[in-house]
Amino acid sequence: MKNKICLLILTVCCSLLADAQTNNSSTNSSKFYFGGHIFVRTEKYNSIYEVSPSVGYYVTDQFLVASSFYFSKYKLIQYIDDKKSTSNYNYYGPSIFLRYYLAKEKFFSNLFLHSEYMMLKSDYSFLNSAQKTEKGNYNANIFQTGIGYRQIIANRFFLNFLVLVEPSPHKNTPYKNPTLRIGVEF
Repeated sequence: MKNKICLLILTVCCSLLADAQTNNSSTNSSKFYFGGHIFVRTEKYNSIYEVSPSVGYYVTDQFLVASSFYFSKYKLIQYIDDKKSTSNYNYYGPSIFLRYYLAKEKFFSNLFLHSEYMMLKSDYSFLNSAQKTEKGNYNANIFQTGIGYRQIIANRFFLNFLVLVEPSPHKNTPYKNPTLRIGVEF
């Protein structure tokens, strides 16, 4: 339990330090994007924690091209023949994403389309039915797309909401459709 609380605190701190930063001035530095996101999902039999710092470039005022590096920890608890089996997965790897802001007018200026391609590798370990630990790894190429909204909270401080779906889910994906992300941007 202490590990989960420490990991959650670390994840929140990383989010506050690494989430998206933009500058609306007309200098060249305003063309660069620095940021990231966190993702946390816990359920009765599984949990996933994810951290992803990002860097990108605004090709136009409305179009962003960026890259991220993902690290996820995924834990799954199953019962096989009334014996508890715990599987642990570590996903990591790069991703490329595109973001297009729909308009420059009022409400729609904060609405955006988001598409992302992740090339993740997973290291895993689990107890098999004979209660022996098996280890291995595999690759998971994941494509997610969706829509987001950025709400201004204060000067240069935003709250982001994203809803992403995986149109053709990879058999080894750690995500469930839809994936919801909430973050801050400053």
